[in-house]
Amino acid sequence: MPKKNMTDDGRYNLLGVKCDAIDVPELLGIFEHAINTNQPNFIVGNHNIHSIYLFQRHPQMRRFYDLKGVTYIDSMPLIFLGKMLGLPLERKHRTAFLDWHEDLLSLAEAKDWRIFYVGGRQESLNKVSQLFRKRYPKLSIRFHHGYFDESELPALYDGIRGYCPNILLVGMGMPRQEKWILDAYQHVHANVIVNGGAMIEYLIGEQAPAPRWLGQLGLEWLFRLALQPRRLAGRYLVEPFYLLRPLARDFVAAWTGTEPQSQRFRDPRG
Repeated sequence: MPKKNMTDDGRYNLLGVKCDAIDVPELLGIFEHAINTNQPNFIVGNHNIHSIYLFQRHPQMRRFYDLKGVTYIDSMPLIFLGKMLGLPLERKHRTAFLDWHEDLLSLAEAKDWRIFYVGGRQESLNKVSQLFRKRYPKLSIRFHHGYFDESELPALYDGIRGYCPNILLVGMGMPRQEKWILDAYQHVHANVIVNGGAMIEYLIGEQAPAPRWLGQLGLEWLFRLALQPRRLAGRYLVEPFYLLRPLARDFVAAWTGTEPQSQRFRDPRG
């Protein structure tokens, strides 16, 4: 039986990165605690095969994941690989943002949390703001498009600080959203900063989300590849091969127990 490659409190080493085994209720509890205790800029990030590939190649991505926070798993292939390595990961630990964003928005509406969203085109934001007024009429949320240049950043930072959001939600796609969060980290204040990818585009129908049951089978990537083969072929058919070396290293570490321990899981609840 291989030795489990884990650290304290549910953080695991997997393919050279650190992932937290968190289900949706636990994740929402982290949001609530960070807000109730007025945490400063607590990062909620995510890992999938694509993010690990980027992590290996972009120093800014590695710096982003070093910020104080948690990193949930939004990829069933990672869950499958973790189980092969002897880690006690379950399907519930695959917590893709599209699967829990409605729970987050409903909770934010009920708790009167303020959300500032950065990302997407202005036309898309106009549509989603109308959608939100119908679905979440009491939700406090402000939007700013994601197509800005360097000269606009001071005004954007001022707007975020002036709004005093509990949650800063950034939807620009990887790795741009992580790099922007890293740059903005010292200029803004929110209790939680979370990346939302293409959430807005999915909500207004600009992109078709895969049936959620496909995600639990680990086949969501196949649906997306069929819809956008030219854009996503490299991500889904080429990038995984670059992770064979860290995967082999993980198998050796799992059987020998030679992998060094990572830092302690940084949960805002202490």
